[in-house]
Amino acid sequence: MKALRVNIVRALRANIVRALRATPLLIVLLSACYSHTEKEKGHSRLTRDLSRPVEANEANIPGRKVARLSPYDDLFRKYASRLGWDWRLLASISYQESEFKPQAISRSGAEGLMGIMPATARALGVSQDELNDPEVGIRTGVEVLRRFHRGFSDIKDENERIKLTLASYNAGIGHVYDAQRLAEKYKLNPNRWDGNVAECIRRKSEPEYYNDPVCKHGYLRGRETLDFVHEVMNRYAHYRRIAKPVSAAGMYRTPLRGTSPNK
Repeated sequence: MKALRVNIVRALRANIVRALRATPLLIVLLSACYSHTEKEKGHSRLTRDLSRPVEANEANIPGRKVARLSPYDDLFRKYASRLGWDWRLLASISYQESEFKPQAISRSGAEGLMGIMPATARALGVSQDELNDPEVGIRTGVEVLRRFHRGFSDIKDENERIKLTLASYNAGIGHVYDAQRLAEKYKLNPNRWDGNVAECIRRKSEPEYYNDPVCKHGYLRGRETLDFVHEVMNRYAHYRRIAKPVSAAGMYRTPLRGTSPNK
C-alpha cells in the first residue's frame, strides 16, 4: 500500500511538472513563491525539476520508458562511437558533471556539459568559451575519456577498464596509476576497481599512503573519486532501464556485465 501511494504521488508530480512547463507564467509565479524558501533551504525539489527534461521527472515511475534523457542525446549517440561506449554512459557522466547544463562551472573550475578544466581544453585546442557549446563540450569530454581509456589498454575486462577510466576522468590518471601501484604493493588486484584500486584511491587522503614512495602524485580526496565512479555507474544502470539503447541501427554499445544490452 505504501509503495502504491508513493507511485501515485510520483505520477501526479510528473503531471504537475508537465502542466507547469506548458504555462510559463505559472513557473514565474512559482519561482517567486519559493524564492524566500530557497535562500534558507536551497532549491525546492519541484523547482529543480522544472529545469530538467520532462522524461527525467517521469523516469522514476515504475515501468516508464522515456524518449530522451536530455536535450543532447543525439550528440551523446554521435560521439559515443568514438569510444565504443553506450551513449547512456556518456549521458550519466554529463549529468554528474553538469546536470545537462552547458553553462555549468564547478567549484574546481571545470566547465560545460562534460566538466572539462580550461587548461585541459586548451591542451586539446579548445578555448574556454567553446566549452559552453554543447557539441564542443561533449566532443572534448569524449577525447579526454578516449585518452584515459587507452591508458588502461592492458586490462581485458572492459567493465573494469571503464571504471578506471571514470576514476581518471575525475582525479587524473596519475592518481589512478598511484592507486594501482599501491594495490600491487599491498597484494590487491591493480586491474580491478571495487575493493582493490578503489580502496587505494580512498586511502590516498591519508599521509601513510600518499607519502608512500610508490605514489608519484601526492594527496587526493579519494572519497570524491569513489563517489563519482559509483554514482555514474549507478545512474548508467538506471538509464539503461528507462532509455532505448540506440537510435541508429548497428551502433555499438557496452552492456554492464550480466545484463542484456537491449534493456
